[in-house]
Amino acid sequence: MTLQEAADAFIVGWTTTRRLSGLFEIAPRDEATFVYDPTGARMGELVAVDAAPERAVELYPTGHRGAICAIYSPNASLDAHKKGFRALNWRLLRTEPMFIHRLKDLPPLDPRIVRALSPEHVARICKTAKMRPATMGIADEDDAAIRLYEASVENQNVGWVRAVRAGERDSWVSSLNVREAFRREGFGAGLMAALLHDDQRLDRRASVLLASHTGALLYPKLGYERVGTLMLLMPKK
Repeated sequence: MTLQEAADAFIVGWTTTRRLSGLFEIAPRDEATFVYDPTGARMGELVAVDAAPERAVELYPTGHRGAICAIYSPNASLDAHKKGFRALNWRLLRTEPMFIHRLKDLPPLDPRIVRALSPEHVARICKTAKMRPATMGIADEDDAAIRLYEASVENQNVGWVRAVRAGERDSWVSSLNVREAFRREGFGAGLMAALLHDDQRLDRRASVLLASHTGALLYPKLGYERVGTLMLLMPKK
């Protein structure tokens, strides 16, 4: 899987979750992609892989408010790109490591993790997550567009994660959460293991995700490899 293919999985998977709460479109712009709300109610994002800052800014459509997601290979100079964007009046908000799992060697399953299929199960998780069930987008079918997994202790929800179909070949990881009181007990790893085993069974090519800097410590232990870094940038006010 190339960095561009990983970025494409991010675009499709992330857009799928955005569409749960309204229209969201994908529009190619030469070598980049612009994802946006056609109503203008939500900000758009230009996704560009290994693009010079000047080129990324040039490709950003005028008249739209939003951000640039500039994704760079591991050997790129992020500091040089940050300075380049700053000179063009774009400021760096944060960086996020991008990882892929090729679904070959998988971590062991955890019996505390189950997949949510029934509306009642999804609603219970959403109550803990403080989300409307409709925004989870779960369908009661094996190869659903979005799959939801739960970690529980004595029927109490302590964590969840979503796997989003990203095209015909890949899967996007969305919203890994473990309640603070239950962290460092293996629930995050267990949730990811359940997701990965189903990805493999459903004949996915790879699982793709963006990590927090805390998550970046966990994912390599589960077999993920880092393939790049996303720089999230906004225009200076």
